Formats: sequence, C-alpha cells, structure tokens
Amino acid sequence: MFSYRITAPYNMNRVLFNIIYPLLHLVSLLPLKLLYGISSFLAFIISKIFRYREYVVYTNLARAFPDLKYWDLQKISHEFYRYLSDVMVETLWASSASASELVKLVNVKNPEVLSDIVNRYGNAIVVMGHQGNWELISALAENPAIRTSEHYGNADFVIAYKKLDNKVFDKVFHKIRMAGYEKFRATGTIVESAELFRYVLSHRDRKSVYFMIADQTTPHPKLIADFLNQKTAVFNGPEYISRKLGYPVVYLNNDRVSRGKYEITYTVITENPASCKEGEISGKFFRMLENGINANKPNWLWSHKRWKKNFDRNDQRLSFL
Repeated sequence: MFSYRITAPYNMNRVLFNIIYPLLHLVSLLPLKLLYGISSFLAFIISKIFRYREYVVYTNLARAFPDLKYWDLQKISHEFYRYLSDVMVETLWASSASASELVKLVNVKNPEVLSDIVNRYGNAIVVMGHQGNWELISALAENPAIRTSEHYGNADFVIAYKKLDNKVFDKVFHKIRMAGYEKFRATGTIVESAELFRYVLSHRDRKSVYFMIADQTTPHPKLIADFLNQKTAVFNGPEYISRKLGYPVVYLNNDRVSRGKYEITYTVITENPASCKEGEISGKFFRMLENGINANKPNWLWSHKRWKKNFDRNDQRLSFL
C-alpha cells in the first residue's frame, strides 16, 4: 500500500531523498523550543523573502472576509505564516518525539463524545479541516487519559492522507509521518486516501476510528457548498463511506490556543447517515468548519488553492448545498 513508483530520473530522485530525509531527521532531534526559534526565522523567510503564495493567501482572505479592512487582512496573513511555520517544525519534531512529549501538545476537551459513539456503534468517521496541526492527530492514540477501556482503548486509529504531487517530497513526508505514527502501530495506521474505502471494507470486523481531512479540493465534484463566501467543490469521500456503511460521523475542531498548544473538540454530525439526504453531512461539516475558522481566523491553511474554478448554478451536473 505504501510502495512508490518513482519515474525517471529514478537515480536523481533517490539521491535527493537520501540527502533530504537524513538532514530533516537530524533537525527533528532538536528541542522543540529551539525549533520554535527556527520557525520564527522561517516565517520571515517564507513570507517576506520568498513571498510564498502571497497572492493566494491575500485573495483567499479577502474573499472569505469581505468586510475586513486591508490592515486586518494583513494582520491575519502575518499570523498565518507564523502558524504555518510552527506546523512545519512541529510535524518534523513529532517524528522523533516520544509519545509522552507528543501528548502535551494536544488537549481533548470532550473525549467522551467520540468514545460514546465508538462504544455504541463500533466504528466512526471523524472529519476535520486543515486546522491547528492536523499532523499531530497521532497524539490522540498516545494519550493515556483517553486510551482506556472506558473510552476507545482497543479501537484502531486510521488516518487518511493524500499523496503529494512531488514524488521525492511525498516519499520524504510519508517517511516522516510513518516515523511519528510508529508509536501507535499496534493500534492504528495511515492509509492513502485513494485506498481508504478498500481498507475500510477489509477491516469492517475491527473497531476503528477513521480520521479524514474533508476540506480538500477534488477535480470532479458533484456537490458544491457555500463556504467562506465562495462556491466550494465538496470532497465527499467521508460522506460516501459513512452512507454506504452506516458509520456515524463526528466533526473534530482543532483550535490553536497558543504556540504548541492545541485543543480538540468533538461534535456529532450524525449517528444515522442513512437517514441523511445527499450532501447533508458535507453541508454540516462545512458550516462547522466555517464557524471554527471565524473563531480563529489565522488557524487554517490559507495558502491552499481551493478555489481554482468558478461554478455555475445552471450546471445540471452539480448539486448546490
């Protein structure tokens, strides 16, 4: 499942991987406080020197919050780049950090909400956006306060991920993710998004919690949602799986309280997906995500090119939520 087909020039890709990954691994061994110092400098380089996707960030913010003044958008943008740099160094650090260190970064306010669903139904789909540090979800599997028989101690944690377009960096980040997730290999794994449905079908006899990022773009949407003042293509993978298999859906809000401190809150979207109309689950997800973003505006991946295409309401191939 995790094999890679590296096309020509194969040798060059292998050389780049053998250079980049060892260097990043060495950096991951540094103390987190030192990495935060590096992150502050990195944020300056990314935003002021390279101006990484500056136009995309400002355009997304301006369209999402049309009532805000320019200086307000500028402040959010500045805070976003600091947040993005922290996500990068935290993800790198997590690949080498101990489980006890990792759980200190993530606090779950209401674990009983998800554990009640899992204990009653056996399986659950958890949907979330690119909020907080989505790469630290593995901390949930290592938190001794919630990995108990009372909650979901014997449930597998399955985290879906999407491959990167660049083969070298995809392999690098897959290696980093696997290094971080090695801590809970006995109770979970990561699965590429395209293979997830097949994985779910073959593990229906297992009590599992499937974590899926659901605010990604999709090239061939059937559903369009009003999200952040824009017509947004809906990635309906979580809804499709839940309606097919009858798995309850829970929303995960990942709030960045401060540097190195994330707070997770669960909200049940539906316990009976079969009774939901097409698009209802996705629509509720986007409304919850939008509320979370409005409460902490820099705490989302604004550099992502989500709105590449405009959608016409007269298009009979699409359903508008």
